[in-house]
Parts: sequence; C-alpha cells; structure tokens
Amino acid sequence: MRATFLCFVALPIVLPIEAAPAPDRDRLLKQKLEALKKRLPDLVSDWLKKGGKTPDWLPEVCTCNSEVRLLRRVGSDRAKLVILFEAFNDTGTRLRHWDVLLTVFLSFQDGCWTTERFEAARRGEKATFGQCFAFLTLVIDEAAEKEPR
Repeated sequence: MRATFLCFVALPIVLPIEAAPAPDRDRLLKQKLEALKKRLPDLVSDWLKKGGKTPDWLPEVCTCNSEVRLLRRVGSDRAKLVILFEAFNDTGTRLRHWDVLLTVFLSFQDGCWTTERFEAARRGEKATFGQCFAFLTLVIDEAAEKEPR
C-alpha cells in the first residue's frame, strides 16, 4: 500500500518534464541552416538583380548592395536572419539614410527552414516594405526546399 501511494504522488511530478531534442534532429537543423546560410548571399543578390536596376524602395538613380549580416538560431527550431541593403547614388556615394535593414524570422517545419515573418527598417524616411520583401521570403523558402545534395 505504501509503495502504491508513493507512485501516485511522484507521478504528477515526473510527467511535465519534457525530453531534450534528439541529437540527430538538432544536427539536422544545424546542417540545413548552414546550407541555407551558404546560399543566402547569392539568393538575395539574384533576387535584387531580377527586380531591375533599382529596388522599389529607392529613388530611380540609386543602386543597392546586399549583405547577409547574421543568421543564427534563436531557439531549437527557430532562426533569425538579418540582411543589410546598402544604398548608393549614381556616382557611387553611399546614401546611408536609404539603407534598409531586413530581419526575417524562420522556423523549421516539414524538414526545412521556412520564413514566418519579417521586419524592415530604414534609417531615413518611413517606408512600406511589405510587398517587395514578401517576394524575397518566397525565394528563401523555395531555396530551403531545393537544397543541394
């Protein structure tokens, strides 16, 4: 009777404890994120080129360079990507007030990293970035699915 009572008392304490993620899954997430990280500079650059000479958020005479500044996990199945888009005028002078910082939040779903949402900010005037960067999130999602073997 005493042993049965102890089992019932200890049972509620043991049940809520969650197991740590399996090492194989964690390794898979890291490998897939690293593979995406290697491809991102080219993906973003190609996306910019396909959009034409000047991105939607810049005046016609400006150009833009992109730099993937950060890609790191912020949880077991979550990651944060930060891309800096540097603006230049037609003479090559840097226009810092037109720079855009894009932060993309990703999660690991169905075997690949996928975008969830993004935030974009510019140093200068307020701007709306929703439509143009939505297309970049699609490029990232598709690249994660078509990961090179």
